[in-house]
Amino acid sequence: MGNCDSGEVPKCLLLLLVLLRPLSLREVLKISGFKRLWMAQLVSILGDFLAVFGVINLITFKWHGTPLQVTNVMIAFIIPMATVGPQAGVFVDRWNVKRTMILSDLIRACSFWD
Repeated sequence: MGNCDSGEVPKCLLLLLVLLRPLSLREVLKISGFKRLWMAQLVSILGDFLAVFGVINLITFKWHGTPLQVTNVMIAFIIPMATVGPQAGVFVDRWNVKRTMILSDLIRACSFWD
């Protein structure tokens, strides 16, 4: 039963094939750890967006900034992600995900502290 000479596929190989198939979004979201991580990342990204939106509104409406000044703020927001992101990704992949996310969010929160 299940040896290679008989032409049958071994049960362990069938199990492996089932486990290696791509998961659907619904199946992925049933994994509680992944769902928590994904939701935490969503909240973090939303916070980043609101911070940039707030700065742009401050420049535009309170300080009556020019379009060039708003563009410079957007460039200053994007350049670190584009330049540091790929190199940092090499190291971050080796670190504890939860600690890294918490630490990066704390550093960003402290950078806005007066």
